[in-house]
Amino acid sequence: MYIAVTIKRYRVVTPVVVAAVKGEGSV
Repeated sequence: MYIAVTIKRYRVVTPVVVAAVKGEGSV
């Protein structure tokens, strides 16, 4: 149960983190 929820959250958060990192890198 918890693992499934963690994976779902990870899949949602990962793109946001990557976009933030790329944004900082471009700036």
